[in-house]
Amino acid sequence: MISRKPTAILSRISPGAKLIVVSNREPVLHERVADGISIMRPASGMVTAIEPLVRAAGGVWIAHGSGSADRMVVDETDRIHLPPEKPKYTLRRLWLTRQEEEGYYYRLSNAALWPLCHIVYKRPHF
Repeated sequence: MISRKPTAILSRISPGAKLIVVSNREPVLHERVADGISIMRPASGMVTAIEPLVRAAGGVWIAHGSGSADRMVVDETDRIHLPPEKPKYTLRRLWLTRQEEEGYYYRLSNAALWPLCHIVYKRPHF
């Protein structure tokens, strides 16, 4: 019988290996709310698919910190250990300026790379 557990799958590929994920989307967002800070999971198929693997194997997830309270919860090296109740991996947040976010994320990633990689019937815009 083949195990469906992420740790079993990963250990067959490379025993003891840790994962490094670099993505636009972070696995959790920290948002300011009236009574403090709320942790939210983004609506993302990639986060849903990859986060359990990183949680099981450990490692580092590198992503743009886009939540309104993301800067408030990281350490002095812009890291936070997740999940908060029993840390299994590290989220390393990068900070983009509005101009970088507009040019890279909205123009290049969303207008060109996403349609190109997902074979949608919309011509990529470079």
